[in-house]
Amino acid sequence: TTEEFNARRRRERGLPEEDVERSTSPIPQLRQDDLKIPTKKHSGKFDNKNDFLKAIIPAAKEASARTGVDWRMIVAQSAIETGWGSKVKGNSFFGIKGHGAKDTVKFTTQEEVDGKRVTIQDSFRAYDSLEDSVAGYADFLLANPRYKDYMAADNLEDAAAALQASGYATDSKYGSKVLSTARGRTLRNFLKNNPEYK
Repeated sequence: TTEEFNARRRRERGLPEEDVERSTSPIPQLRQDDLKIPTKKHSGKFDNKNDFLKAIIPAAKEASARTGVDWRMIVAQSAIETGWGSKVKGNSFFGIKGHGAKDTVKFTTQEEVDGKRVTIQDSFRAYDSLEDSVAGYADFLLANPRYKDYMAADNLEDAAAALQASGYATDSKYGSKVLSTARGRTLRNFLKNNPEYK
């Protein structure tokens, strides 16, 4: 039998006889938490800021690794563009204009023209999910030389100044708004209550 064969082999190798006995310990069962299950991608708007932050922070950290932009700036930019994920169409989480893009969505937005706020309708890049939108944002930065200083910034203040100078948005206070959000209470409190996202 297999057991006799294994016992003989162990004797030949000088292993103790008691080690030959088959273990009667039960096979350990994997718990659901032990399995590496991919997170489902998110599509559409969010009902609250916490859910938005839980979904976007991991994607923002991936985009940060690719671009060099501090992940807090990425999160803050999306928060400003979408009202913390509450106003989203076509999973356009960064308000990137759709000129030349394959998938686009039209919606009304506000631009600053000659120091005045004007309401316009324009086309914006559309995505299948929040995660795809964040990856698309990283692709957009990497494909445009005008964001080189933004990606090279060493701190939040320099990043905000470079973002403003890049012309990403027409708002003359866009950089300072992104900076205030990146350093603001909402994100700070979220990270305090959810340290695993730091």
